[in-house]
Amino acid sequence: CLEGGGVPTAWGEGPADLRAIVVRPDGGLYLYDDGLWPSGPIQTDRYAIGSGSDFAMAAMLMGADAVRAVEIASTLDMHSGGPVTVLVPDQAAVEPAKLQIIQGG
Repeated sequence: CLEGGGVPTAWGEGPADLRAIVVRPDGGLYLYDDGLWPSGPIQTDRYAIGSGSDFAMAAMLMGADAVRAVEIASTLDMHSGGPVTVLVPDQAAVEPAKLQIIQGG
């Protein structure tokens, strides 16, 4: 359960098949990859996950913002697409990381 702050014990029983970036209440960003135990915290200016992540990372390295990077990746990766949803967390909590949270459809 995300309401538990991304703590694995709050998710309940059963196997987890997921890949997600979770923003914890303290502003920490963690990668959950095929399980309930996170890596992290993520400490970088840019980060992407998913099948188009290499394209998105390249676009950001070339100067694209996160939204444009997802749009570019969606045109290059056949498994990416759909609308782009942007979550802008409380900037005070994420200012050190300076990350935008983007979801490609």
